[in-house]
Amino acid sequence: MKGAKNESWSCEEMEEVEDIEAMIERMNFETPEEDSGSTEMTSKKPSETEPAELPSKKPSLLSIPLETIGHRLSQRQETVNSSQHKWWTYKFAHVVAWVVQILFTLASVVLLALWIRHVHPEAYVVTFFVMVIAALAYLAKVTGMGDVTIGGRKVPVIRYIDWITTTPLMLFELCMIGGAEKHTFFMVIGCDLMMLTGGIVAAMIVPKAKVGLKYLWFFSSVFFFALMIAALQVDVANGTVKNRPADVQLLFSRLEWLTIISWSGYPVVVLLGRAHAGLISKGMEDALLCILDCISKIGMEGFVVATCSAEGAQCHVKDKAY
Repeated sequence: MKGAKNESWSCEEMEEVEDIEAMIERMNFETPEEDSGSTEMTSKKPSETEPAELPSKKPSLLSIPLETIGHRLSQRQETVNSSQHKWWTYKFAHVVAWVVQILFTLASVVLLALWIRHVHPEAYVVTFFVMVIAALAYLAKVTGMGDVTIGGRKVPVIRYIDWITTTPLMLFELCMIGGAEKHTFFMVIGCDLMMLTGGIVAAMIVPKAKVGLKYLWFFSSVFFFALMIAALQVDVANGTVKNRPADVQLLFSRLEWLTIISWSGYPVVVLLGRAHAGLISKGMEDALLCILDCISKIGMEGFVVATCSAEGAQCHVKDKAY
């Protein structure tokens, strides 16, 4: 019995020893994998700590080649040329022209009614003719009489007649309100006529071979516009208008800035239009010019009526120099 018991203990001990050895073998077998995994992890850490590549920056406008800009401009010109004859471009410009024509007609009626009252009638005569000429010019445009074919090309003759007749009247009114001297009258109105002449001639030059001559006339027009503004600013805004009443000084300041801002839009629109860069369609060009006409002319009328129709207004007080 005792021997059997010792044998049973020895068998159990042997089984426990075998189990322990098996566990040790499993541990020894799994440890290299963990080590290899840890080495892989440690080997990956340096790569993870390496700085990531920065995203490439977009090229700045200055770094874009001139050829790319020229190509994009050519694409825009082709797009505009292909859409010139779409109905909506003409319809949009036609609707805008009708709206502006109605506004000029109503403004003419208002000014005529104010003149009939004979309360400061001198304040409404010039602006009345500006509105009437513009209303008739736009009536010609919306009824299909605005363009004339010259040398196989349509020329907006009515637009040029409108500008040549109305802008000198507007500047005359502005100089009168500012109490300008005679030489300033001639300088301002003369620059205006030279400005219009340069712009019209530049628009009439078609061949691409004469592009240098075309822009020579265009920038000569811009030069006379700048000279006109300088004459108004130096001789009137900082000169004769200082001797006028406070309300007249305020009126002149508003009219001068209205003229500078609104008239500055004309060369920009014309430069982008079909006569030069061709970056906007004919319909868009016509619509923008209609809006500028409305702002500059009806805006001037609004300021004049608001200031000069009041009792005791001295907008057009007679001066001995005249």
